[in-house]
Amino acid sequence: MEGYSLTLVRSDDGDWEGLYVDGILDIEGHSLSNYDWIDLITRHNYIVSIEQFYINGELLEEIGASFPYKLSEIPNGYLRKSY
Repeated sequence: MEGYSLTLVRSDDGDWEGLYVDGILDIEGHSLSNYDWIDLITRHNYIVSIEQFYINGELLEEIGASFPYKLSEIPNGYLRKSY
């Protein structure tokens, strides 16, 4: 069984976050609620990896103030991995 990879991207100023499933934007907003997470887990119940990144709020504004449809559309160097 093949699973899903989740990537959470948050602005470092805490104003915006988005969640990608296999590199495609699933949901974004000022904050993701518990309902959002439960809904996501219900729809994608076999999750194999979760990564978290931060993006500078000013850089997020440069790319349109919301996250692009594909994670790969965020320019190289804009994301910082969270450990």
